[in-house]
Amino acid sequence: MSEQPPDIEANGPPRWADAWLVFFCAPALLEVIQGDLHELFFERVRRYGRVRARLFYWWDVLWFMRPYVLRRDVSYEQARGPIMWKNYLTIALR
Repeated sequence: MSEQPPDIEANGPPRWADAWLVFFCAPALLEVIQGDLHELFFERVRRYGRVRARLFYWWDVLWFMRPYVLRRDVSYEQARGPIMWKNYLTIALR
């Protein structure tokens, strides 16, 4: 992670939420997702205030935890595969 100026770090997004995102997010998607979330966070700070923006940031980080975003190198199609096979089997048995 790059070194940020102290004023941005103190008034920036929650560090625990950012660490959570870095730990669980696939490296190929991390920079894009984190950049978008930071941009959205600073817009919300301007609009709603720091406390609400931090709460929204936590919500956004948790919302991004989808199978295709997780650190495992698994595509979305592979992640939903077992669910679909169960559905196919159910329909075939009917």
